[in-house]
Amino acid sequence: MQQFSNLFKFPDFINKEPKTKIDKAKKISFSQANVAQLTRIRGIGPVMAQRIIRMCDQWRGIGSEQELMMIYGITPSLKEELMMAFSFDQKLIIQRNINELHPSDLSEIPGVDFSLAKDIWEFMRLRQGLNDLEELHLLEAIPPRLFEVIQLYLYAMKNESKDR
Repeated sequence: MQQFSNLFKFPDFINKEPKTKIDKAKKISFSQANVAQLTRIRGIGPVMAQRIIRMCDQWRGIGSEQELMMIYGITPSLKEELMMAFSFDQKLIIQRNINELHPSDLSEIPGVDFSLAKDIWEFMRLRQGLNDLEELHLLEAIPPRLFEVIQLYLYAMKNESKDR
């Protein structure tokens, strides 16, 4: 047995030291994170780290789990790892009535580009306003994860007074 023991060894990735752990007591926000800090998380490579940073810049930070899940490649388990190491950015989110917005206002929502914002606005106008955001489920262009983000930023109420 000893004679053949040198033929049996663990693969290199088993013997490799695990990635450096981030000190969870000193969490930094996603918008302050750099590529090196993000790649310390198992499952985050340089490309994914760049994607997270780009979305942070584009969305003025990541303020919720829903926004984090909008980033391509983020799985529920990866989301949990990231949330243990990083904190969400402090974003002031004021819910606005969808019936009072224009496409340019809608395109400010993370994950909503101008084309989709225009589709939402046209859908809303054809229906003469929305009573409930759930009506947006009729638009196939809105995936479920994006709908969760939209719910953070919008509500629907027809005939709301302008005094609000």
